[in-house]
Amino acid sequence: MAYIVAISGSIGVGKSTLLAELQRCHSALTVIEERVEDALFLDRFYADPKPFAFRSKMEFLSLKAQHMLEAARAPGLVVIDRSLSELITFVRLLGKMGLLSDEEQRVYGRLHSALMQTLPNVALHVFLNAPVGVALRRIGNRARPYEAKIDPSYLSALQAEYDLWAASIVPGRLVRIESDVLSPAEEAAIVLKCIELDPDSSAAMSRRVEVAVRAPLSDDRIRSEGEHSDPLRK
Repeated sequence: MAYIVAISGSIGVGKSTLLAELQRCHSALTVIEERVEDALFLDRFYADPKPFAFRSKMEFLSLKAQHMLEAARAPGLVVIDRSLSELITFVRLLGKMGLLSDEEQRVYGRLHSALMQTLPNVALHVFLNAPVGVALRRIGNRARPYEAKIDPSYLSALQAEYDLWAASIVPGRLVRIESDVLSPAEEAAIVLKCIELDPDSSAAMSRRVEVAVRAPLSDDRIRSEGEHSDPLRK
């Protein structure tokens, strides 16, 4: 049985970098990445959002369902790029922007809800956050042509939706990391430490997670949402 960890967060917050670091320091885990080249409508959505918004979001939903099935079949520790749960943040934002109709949101919501009830649960969400300016710089550095038009206001609004989503996660199943403050090595150490401390992980994994901490971890760096009265406050 797999123990599934999702690296969650908005665009440009460092998910791929953390995935790579986790794979580097813990070779036994399975990593399932979100491959943008698999998304047939993504570049067209950025170029002309209105006609491609619904098709793009439905496509990402289907791809994520495939990822979750793949995760369920993998043994031991599995780390996935974004969870099925958090995809709803994009749909809610596009609805508020007028890019998805009420009917399209209802259709998406019904399928999303059915998949959430059918597919395996994520044991731990690692919610990465970064200031909009930092995210924009990272987006620029990876030089994907279709991302060139991303507006700071869109990222700010998406982050607000992500904060609402994070508040809905079961207490103790989400840890928030400020990715502009910590190095990828420090982030990975926090993630592995959280897994090590979770009693559910021992039943899911064939052997204990060995945490190689290259930087000291203080209590304020491990911020489990279940241990704070306000899960969105740093």
